[in-house]
Amino acid sequence: MARRRGTAIVETSEGILVTAGKQGSFLLPGGGAGKKESREQATIRELKEETGLKTYYSKYLFKHHAPHIDSFGKKTSHRDLHKVFLIKAVGTPSPNYHDVSRIAFWKPGSNLDIDSTTREIIKRYTKQYQRNLNEKDRDLAFFKNYRFNKCQNMLLGTAIGDAFGVAFEGMKREKVHNHFQFDHYSRKKHKWKAGKYTDDTQMSIAVAELLISEKEFNKINLADKFVEVYRRNPHSGYGSSVREGLKKSKNGLKFLQIIPGNKEGNGACMRAAPIGILPDIKDVIKYAKINAEITHNTPSAIASSVCVATASHYFYYNLGNPKKIFDYCIEACKDIDYESIKYFQEVSNMKEFNAELLFGVEKKDYGVPVNGMRTAGAVLYILSKFYDNSETALKESILLGGDTDSTGSISLGIIAMNRGIKKLPFFLFRDLENEGYGRDYLIDLGEKLFLKYPVK
Repeated sequence: MARRRGTAIVETSEGILVTAGKQGSFLLPGGGAGKKESREQATIRELKEETGLKTYYSKYLFKHHAPHIDSFGKKTSHRDLHKVFLIKAVGTPSPNYHDVSRIAFWKPGSNLDIDSTTREIIKRYTKQYQRNLNEKDRDLAFFKNYRFNKCQNMLLGTAIGDAFGVAFEGMKREKVHNHFQFDHYSRKKHKWKAGKYTDDTQMSIAVAELLISEKEFNKINLADKFVEVYRRNPHSGYGSSVREGLKKSKNGLKFLQIIPGNKEGNGACMRAAPIGILPDIKDVIKYAKINAEITHNTPSAIASSVCVATASHYFYYNLGNPKKIFDYCIEACKDIDYESIKYFQEVSNMKEFNAELLFGVEKKDYGVPVNGMRTAGAVLYILSKFYDNSETALKESILLGGDTDSTGSISLGIIAMNRGIKKLPFFLFRDLENEGYGRDYLIDLGEKLFLKYPVK
């Protein structure tokens, strides 16, 4: 008797995914197909049931017929008619503890106990198919077909705006206009890999990770996160005092003791967008203040953090016309810093582009300065003018000049919540860094954020 079976090859950075019951050898995930079910459908369904992984790409590879192996790893009189599919999926695999109790990863040279059929299928795959599969094709299929949620769009938008904008960081506006291109990531300098994000994204990751944890959102725990994410995967772009504090600290308490914490820069607002997904605006304001007080405990820097977080909240929950974003943020900051409120009001009333007003007299030819108030003002300007188009928003953010990576990452991260990233050029997704805590990690983190803070 023959059984129609769909079988998945899921490659990860740790190896090829295999599963097992309480006893017996490890097998490739998959299972039998129902009467009206294709083997591809069965593969995708079984993978999700067994491991929780959600498939976004499936490619048929080959057929393989072999004796059926029971749950104890023994051959039976039945035969499995495998159709083997290469699967790309999102999520963190975990056993369902029904028919799967253990999960492992096979690599060449591994002494993992895998059954003979699994060994034969993997051998065929690695020998005949693995080298010929085009990774970029898989990325394109994902980009076109996967439905990103709001949090995934926010985190990917933040990283894309950051990685694209960093190449123009510190350039005067005229030079940015002369050198601007929109068909590839550029390197900022010789040792800076194209597509690599900076501290803007890395610290936003820290904020997001604390939001989905069970820990209280306070200065100690957030500082712990800043140290943790830097030490596990060091990135460039940090200001000198923060960078030295992160290098010398093993925990958040030590970090808080080292750094001055009284800067008026834009480090607090550049990482505040994830805070906006909290459902209660009072919590948004409270957490945004905590976020700023760690490294930028000045009235204007705190106001900038609150401004970005509340702007994010406004977009995430679709609270009104995006053109009214200034009014919403000004109301949130009214008791924090009078100078910032006055500045936001002036930018809101700006009928024609005025570089001197937006950037300050001394920086009118430079662009967005490394200043919290000015960065928040530039972001509100972009959100109010280009809220309906992610591509235009990113372009216009960069063309402002100055601190382009911060303006680009905040603006695109917020606008992408509703407009998504799919109308951006594909290279921005394809070539975004994807090792360790890169693109795929951001997608997984966005899934977890959205599950905790869902919204239509």
